[in-house]
Amino acid sequence: MPKSLNSILIIRNTAMKKTPNLSMPAFLMMTLVTACGKDESPEGLYPYFFGTNCEISAPNTYEGLVGDCLFTVFYDDFSDNDKDWNLGTDTGYDLRIDNGYLKLQTDVSEEYTWGVGNDVPKLSTFENFQIEFLVKVNEYEMGNESYTNPVAWGMSQNNAEDHHSFEYSPSSYFAFYSRRLNDSQESLFYDGFLSTFFQENTLVTVRKIGSKYYFFLDKMLVHETDFLELHGDEVFLGAAPGHEVWVDFFSVSTIF
Repeated sequence: MPKSLNSILIIRNTAMKKTPNLSMPAFLMMTLVTACGKDESPEGLYPYFFGTNCEISAPNTYEGLVGDCLFTVFYDDFSDNDKDWNLGTDTGYDLRIDNGYLKLQTDVSEEYTWGVGNDVPKLSTFENFQIEFLVKVNEYEMGNESYTNPVAWGMSQNNAEDHHSFEYSPSSYFAFYSRRLNDSQESLFYDGFLSTFFQENTLVTVRKIGSKYYFFLDKMLVHETDFLELHGDEVFLGAAPGHEVWVDFFSVSTIF
């Protein structure tokens, strides 16, 4: 079974916080100090006619949203750092935006996963939403190919331990999780292996409609399940020790 990390480190500007190394599995503890998101809540911003031409014909197919269903509330193509991601470089990590990518690298000698956090206003209150991002493992150290790289969402600023996540490794393993660490609860929504490796760009889509979650990889449905509550509006993107992860874009939309 692919390995996950015990703790995550997140830096914000010159502030650095480190969580205790717990014995709990997966990436269980996070100290999240969010960067302030520039995007405002969509309420009152979208045109009144927006969503009136939306038909949710088949939410379990990627093309199942017909018309003006998606209103983007957070989007970053990483042409610059106008979203104020908490970037930085030190001996154990290199977190930067370069040439249109968010590039996250954790040194092979590190015990923890390093990454960046941000805030998506009112994400946890959206009745229906879609999170989508394009990622790949650009490089990795041999022997660490089974470590998983996390993309997490639904954390609160004061409680990063409760979250949902997508985790992936260059060995083609992936998993979708829900974690409530205060209650020592962990739910594996789904895991499996891709026929291709995450060393190529992979489009990941998380869609929530009504009481259901739909997970897509490269526009193909891999699983649908009951939705579990989000606890906040924070998101996190990280790289495991010995890995360099590139993110091409990251977006969050409401669905009408």
